Amino acid sequence: MGAKNRHLRRPAVSLAAVLGLGCLLTAIAEQPQVIFQDRFETGRVVAATSWTQHAADAGRSSYVSQFVPTPWRWKWAWNGPDAIGAIVPGKTSLPRNVQPITGSGRVYVAAGSAGLIALDQDDGSELWRRSFDGPVQTTPAWDPASDAVLAISLDGQVYRLNAASGATLAVANVPGAGATPPLLVDERLFVAAGSELVALAATSLDEIWRHETGSNVETAAAYSVLADRLVIGTADLYIHAVDAADGSGVWRVKPTPRVPPLDPDQLVYAGNEASYRHGWPVVADAHGLVLIKLRLDWQTMWSFGEHVTNESIRQFMLGNPDQQALMVLDLDTGQPAFVANIAHGGYGNGDYMPMGPQPVIRTTADGNQRAFMIIRGSDLYDGRWDSHFGELVLDDNLPDWTPGDVRWISYPGSVDYLLTDEQPNLSMAGNHLLGGHWMAGYAIELDDQTPPLGSYSAPITSTALPHIVTSSNRGQYNLGHWDPGPLVQDDDAREFPFGFYIYWDQGAVYDQYWSEYASWVVSDGLVLFRSTDGALVALEHGEPVIGPTQEHLQAIAPLPTSEQERAHLVLRHDQTRTAVGQYAEVHGRIRSVFNNGKAVQLAFAEPHRGHFKILIERQHWPSFGPALGTEMGWSSAGMFAPGQRVAVTGRLNWYQGDPVIRASSADQIHIHAD
Repeated sequence: MGAKNRHLRRPAVSLAAVLGLGCLLTAIAEQPQVIFQDRFETGRVVAATSWTQHAADAGRSSYVSQFVPTPWRWKWAWNGPDAIGAIVPGKTSLPRNVQPITGSGRVYVAAGSAGLIALDQDDGSELWRRSFDGPVQTTPAWDPASDAVLAISLDGQVYRLNAASGATLAVANVPGAGATPPLLVDERLFVAAGSELVALAATSLDEIWRHETGSNVETAAAYSVLADRLVIGTADLYIHAVDAADGSGVWRVKPTPRVPPLDPDQLVYAGNEASYRHGWPVVADAHGLVLIKLRLDWQTMWSFGEHVTNESIRQFMLGNPDQQALMVLDLDTGQPAFVANIAHGGYGNGDYMPMGPQPVIRTTADGNQRAFMIIRGSDLYDGRWDSHFGELVLDDNLPDWTPGDVRWISYPGSVDYLLTDEQPNLSMAGNHLLGGHWMAGYAIELDDQTPPLGSYSAPITSTALPHIVTSSNRGQYNLGHWDPGPLVQDDDAREFPFGFYIYWDQGAVYDQYWSEYASWVVSDGLVLFRSTDGALVALEHGEPVIGPTQEHLQAIAPLPTSEQERAHLVLRHDQTRTAVGQYAEVHGRIRSVFNNGKAVQLAFAEPHRGHFKILIERQHWPSFGPALGTEMGWSSAGMFAPGQRVAVTGRLNWYQGDPVIRASSADQIHIHAD
């Protein structure tokens, strides 16, 4: 790489402005007046061309310069549909943050207790499968230098495998490893293990050094190419920079006034709690920055308010430092570089807001870098309706835009916004911006990006690329899984422009195989979509197949007759998981009532995730009458209230991995008198 000199200056940001009074931040170095130093004496940043480890590359950019031109056509699917679009026998879910990676004509997938699986890139057939003493919960890394795969099982075993056969080449015991993906940088492999970051030789897996952080490491490591420096986040909400050569600490900062949750596994956060769990640092070497996202509490969705200008958002962020969801730090010092106008979102329900999408760093041909995010800012309705695709400005090279500003990107769908409690996970290939929603896959190509475009009223324009939904029964099934549009998911009213369906007439498959995560990966000529239900779909360049069609032959089990329904099961709410699919009468005491605008949810545990619940969907509200009470948010003013003992009758189904009965009339729910 040729040498290149570039000096970018950003105004220093005071800690009081970023964090507010009372927030402690510890750092090794003083904050400089010129934050960005010359980082181009020995080379420049070059974008990855293939997706070979988690988030594409060592900087965790979630970006590759390679893209697959449209049109796209269906190539193959794994762990998803059979030849007639039904659910393949033996289907399983995948761990939450797992992404497919590629190398040497193969696709590698971490499959939890099923181990590590290699697929043929041409047809999706299974080439080999390795199981270990512990499950493989995180994305592996492919080593192009030796055609080897490096993976970690949850029992702390680090494996180097022959990528062609799956045979073990080396193994190391690193207790505590396996919860976050490994990081491969040339001949070095970095793994988080408990409170330590451990460096191993990539070939022999011999230990090189260990760095103790003092708290459990919650994120995968990210790497700065130009500084030879690693960045990680720990459970105590500190961010650490570690010298990759010797493991020495460079700086350690706590950039938020929030505190860690009392229990790291808890789902519901109080208003002052946060974590980095299920996220990862993202390095923007060209600007000397590292970006790291916080998971905040559910209430942040409602706290943000209505904003349509950067000045309004910035004033909110400066006045409410606990609402800052994305921290942007200087790689040299760890000090805040600027306040990012990014408010929190994700996809959750009721009291649970998970870690939302991570930043994407796009590297251009000249070595410059741009950041893309799901941003918030709108004057529509309320906080649930204010998300958009967007750009986070990293420098002062755009007229009238300053670092930390956001630029809105239009979405060419039936509505020009995204739901804040359904934000998709982002990745990017060339100029294609891709979003992994729990039900679908968004895909757009950025058009005119020149200023003054980028404001709320005049956003950057985009063109729709083929989308994907989990299941559809619109029209007639075809072998190419293609629908010219509008593309509609079974039992959901929203419309996507056009594209593919994974299953035919299978309903909400994601609810049964819920993993909270979907993602797009583009690599080696393939567009890969990993769905929330664990299916892996491969698309390639070519005209989509519209025919021949094949009759959908799956036999749909008839609903029970009214006589059969009378012979239903009688269950407590905590006995329902093994009875899904059956007609039942379920008894329990309501713990919470919540209306998210789409459904009234009656929950029998707090937090409700992992437990039985009753859903009264919006289209059925009129059958309950005005007594139901349909005000959004937490409410006990209507027909149902916390503390009531109820019995609900209906067919048990899945909803986001939990058992549920969908009530369409008040006759299904009987309130018991205490």
